[in-house]
This record gives sequence, structure tokens and C-alpha cells, in this order.
Amino acid sequence: MEENSGTAASWYVEQRFGRDWPHLGARWVQQVADGGEYQQLVLPDGSADVIVFHDGTVRLVGPTMEPEVVNLPAGSTYRALRLRPGAVRSAIGVPAVELRDQVLALGDVVRPGAARALGLAASGHAAATHSLQHRWESSASERRLRGVIGWLARNGSANVDEVASATGLSGRQLRRLLLEHVGVGPKSLQRVFRLQRFLQLADGQPAAGRLADLAADVGYADQAHLTREVKRLSGLTPAALLRKRGGG
Repeated sequence: MEENSGTAASWYVEQRFGRDWPHLGARWVQQVADGGEYQQLVLPDGSADVIVFHDGTVRLVGPTMEPEVVNLPAGSTYRALRLRPGAVRSAIGVPAVELRDQVLALGDVVRPGAARALGLAASGHAAATHSLQHRWESSASERRLRGVIGWLARNGSANVDEVASATGLSGRQLRRLLLEHVGVGPKSLQRVFRLQRFLQLADGQPAAGRLADLAADVGYADQAHLTREVKRLSGLTPAALLRKRGGG
């Protein structure tokens, strides 16, 4: 999930997991002030989230390629565990493509014991988090998958054939692997990584007059390519998205 400014006050805190946690990306907490409803813009990031909602329900939010504005009630609090791109199949036990664009009660997807452990981990329970990480296998095939995902993240302008060749797979094998474990194909995942990299580079810096440079740094063909893809994935132009993230 991607935290952005909205119509009321919201506080967002994120604790990122290190490289020795191959399945977990981050634990995050978001609180909405009592003053009014908060409009949260959620952007694609290649991840899935286990979220403990303000009413105590625990839901699985699958990977998506679509932006969404979610209305969060005043005074609500959300606690969540974000799975790294590629971790859905191992952590949830369901092909990631089956969860794409879905928001499901966690208990409808996994067994009760797993749902309880995931809910506790999302709520910040350290022992449950460590137990999950040890339970999930990290096989040679999973390590290869992480290598493929890392290669896509680092090479924003490579085409699918180049990615497949560099990772020792055919184009069909690459697509099947990513649909199974990430929920989207290689080009879609590459678009998401480019967007996230653009936001990382642009955050905290004046972007006026720098969009063309940022586009080149991230792997877009040109500024027009940047604008098309950012609008497709966020619903906003690059400049408007950066203003929104900055509270403008």
C-alpha cells in the first residue's frame, strides 16, 4: 500500500524488514484523526497485505495493477503486514494470480491456525512474526524467483526477452512463474517497479523541471512515457501525484 495525503489528518508509520526476512516487506500502522473521513490513495506496488481493520476483521488485500481511493473512517486504526512481491504463494498457499484485485476475509483463504498467526503478526506480535518466517520455506526455486524479481526491479527498460534470457528462463516460463507467485506478468511488474522507483527518487526533492531526468533515471523512454504510465497506475499526472504526496 502507498500512503498519500487526503482530506483529513492521517498518521502512517512503517517498519521495514531486512534482507534476512525474504517473505516480509514491512509492518505498518495507519491512524486517522477524529476530525473526519480520510481519503487514501492506494497505488500498485507488487505486494499483498494482511490488514487488521479498525473493526477487528482481518483481510487479505491481493496484488493489483489499479489505483484505488479508499475512504477511511474518522478515528480508525489499521495494522498490517506487507508481503514482499513474490511471497504470496509461499505465505498464503494460493496462486497469487487468483488473489489479484481481491479483498478477502483472511479466514476464507487460509486455515484458522494460519489466519490467527498472520493476524497476530500483522498486529505487531513479534513471536508470531518470527514463527511465520521460520515456517515458510525458502527453497532454491524461491531464491531463483527472488533473483528474477530483483533483476526486473533493477532493469526498468529491459524487454521481456532480455529478462528471460538473463534469468535463464523462456518468456513463457517467466510469465508463468510471476503469475503464480506475484500475480502479474513481467511487463506489468516492471511498470509497478518503475512507478515505485520514480516516487522514491522524487520524494523530498523539487521535481519541477526534473521530470525528464527522473524518467531517464528510472528507465522510462522519455517524459511522455513517464506521464502515460504514471497516469495509468495512479490516475494522476506525475506532477499532480507528487503534489498530492507532498500534501499539496
